[in-house]
Amino acid sequence: MKRSHFLLGALVTLLTSSPALAMSSPDFIRRHQHQEPEPDANDTSVIIDVQVKTRSIALADGHKYTIPAWINFDNLKKGETVSIVYTPDYHHGTVDVKTVNVI
Repeated sequence: MKRSHFLLGALVTLLTSSPALAMSSPDFIRRHQHQEPEPDANDTSVIIDVQVKTRSIALADGHKYTIPAWINFDNLKKGETVSIVYTPDYHHGTVDVKTVNVI
């Protein structure tokens, strides 16, 4: 008997609160609309560290970048000056590297 009262109470709670939880509410849609990506940015500096295992480089200006698989990682050497084009994602605190050019 207690179990059926609990289930009935839970059902009433879900039914009365479902409009507030509706996925199509205007507030939910407004907050989760597709946002345009940030514009590409550029960074030019000298490589001070190369990590082959993680495919990452550290630059003299303090920035660190993970190089994607489609970019040739073998020509990136410590002491080389590089120009990196990337798209920042401030929401997630990450960057997507687009190109790396040795200058």
